[in-house]
This record gives sequence, structure tokens and C-alpha cells, in this order.
Amino acid sequence: MFGPVSSDGTLNGRSPDQERFIGARGYPHIFTIQFVTEAISGGQVTPLTPPRRIETWVYNDANVVSAVFDNGFFISETRLGAHTSFQSTNLKPENFIMGMTEAQVTAVVGQPTCVDTMELPGTSMRFLRYAATADAPVTSVGLIDGKLASVSAGFMLGDRFDPGVNLCSPPL
Repeated sequence: MFGPVSSDGTLNGRSPDQERFIGARGYPHIFTIQFVTEAISGGQVTPLTPPRRIETWVYNDANVVSAVFDNGFFISETRLGAHTSFQSTNLKPENFIMGMTEAQVTAVVGQPTCVDTMELPGTSMRFLRYAATADAPVTSVGLIDGKLASVSAGFMLGDRFDPGVNLCSPPL
């Protein structure tokens, strides 16, 4: 097994494949992380053992480059188009591990700009939203039943300096 692994078999940290990307290009400019614990096929829900940690890393380059990892293993690399300059994030993918609580997330990212909540039968969802600053891009962290489920760091949701950009759902 590679890198630190949690008790449920999910990668916590960097794999040798990810180390090669960091060694060649540095940390990603923007990234997403999804923790997937179940697969749905033909109406059947099947638990995934171990759960999957799916990461997409995006780099500024002569072309925008996207790399996808499944539990740390390199899956694919795609050149997405012409050079675009993304604001780099000071967050690192290995700072986020499956099962983190909201308190642990805020210890890494800080207090959110706002919080969206959603209740589904038997499930509570919270989205911690972080506005862009001069030092950090837009970030969104999803928690399901109080545990980390997803991270999106660096993707712009409009002009990052436009005070009218609303990161949270408008009041009903």
C-alpha cells in the first residue's frame, strides 16, 4: 500500500503517482476531491470497499492540464485548452481526509464566509463556502452527516472581486 491509509482503506495523503506530479509541476492550482462510499447501478446501491477518493488536479500551463487520481493512482491527464491563469490555492489536497469533521475542516481552511444547509430524509448536508481573497480562491467544502464528502478549491464562480457574487443560496 502507498501513502498513509485510513482504517477504511482510503488514501490519506499523497501517493507515489501524486508525488511525481508535485515533483514535476508543484501542487495543483485548483483541485476537487470527492469521497465515494457507494455505487448505484440498475437501482441497486452497493457499498464500495474501500471507499474511493477521486481527485482532479488542474494546473496552469501552456495548456490547462487536468489530472485525475483514484485513491492516489493516476487515471488520466487531459489538456483542456489554451493557457488560462488560475489563482493558486494555498490549500493542499492531502490536508483533507475522509471522515474529517466540520471542526477539523475549519481548523485547516478557517471560518467560512457562509454556510448552506440541506436536509434530506435521514441525511444532513452542509456546504461551507469561502469567498475569494487576495491570498486564496473560492473554496467550497461539502459535509454529509457531519463528515467531509467533497472539496472544491480554486474554481471561480464569477468575478472573484465582484462584491455582488453570492456564494450561498439566496434566502427564500
